[in-house]
Amino acid sequence: MENQRSVDQRRKRVETFLAERSAPLARQGAVVATWRRRGGRRVGPYFLLVCRSAAGRQASVYLGPTSALVEDVSKKLAQLQAPLQERRALDLVRRQLRQELKIAQKALAAELAQVGLFRKGSEIRGWARHRAQRHAAAIGSGFDPRS
Repeated sequence: MENQRSVDQRRKRVETFLAERSAPLARQGAVVATWRRRGGRRVGPYFLLVCRSAAGRQASVYLGPTSALVEDVSKKLAQLQAPLQERRALDLVRRQLRQELKIAQKALAAELAQVGLFRKGSEIRGWARHRAQRHAAAIGSGFDPRS
């Protein structure tokens, strides 16, 4: 069992670390598991909260072995990073929609080209030429639209 006083001190250190570095943590912080060697055998995992400052320096705080503190910090970190994750998800959806729009516009352009029309921005043009061609075709077949 861990020394409760030690855990409380660690929790305070972690909370001040979170408060002081909330902006870098919101961008790219992480809870990382590390392992150590003791007497030739591997022990762990021991957890760290890690982030990189704007100057590029890495900063970390020790969380300890698996405990409620690690879960609490992971939840707080997820809350800090939620707006960023949401924005990234929306950006992905926006890119996919733009790609689908381009595909739909190409398909529309191909269909319009078959009847002699074309797009210019959001307008469909070529109607006068299209009507003249239809009228010429109607006259050639003996159809009189006036009768």
